[in-house]
Amino acid sequence: VDFIDKLKKQYPQLNILRSYHNLHETPQNLSAILESLQYPGVKAYKIATLANSTLDGLRMLKLIQKHLNEQSRTFSVTN
Repeated sequence: VDFIDKLKKQYPQLNILRSYHNLHETPQNLSAILESLQYPGVKAYKIATLANSTLDGLRMLKLIQKHLNEQSRTFSVTN
């Protein structure tokens, strides 16, 4: 996190993306994962997981619906 502050100070026009990757499953705590990624100065967030069922995909869509309107940042979810 200090690294992000240093980057933003040295390169104020820099757009920073924070991401989370889980190549084994789609965790139940997607909202908590998104919250843990949030930091001032971050422009975009990405959550990439493995969908082991259609329900995993639906949970990702629900996450987008819940949080996309709360933020003016780019939000990417893949599974």
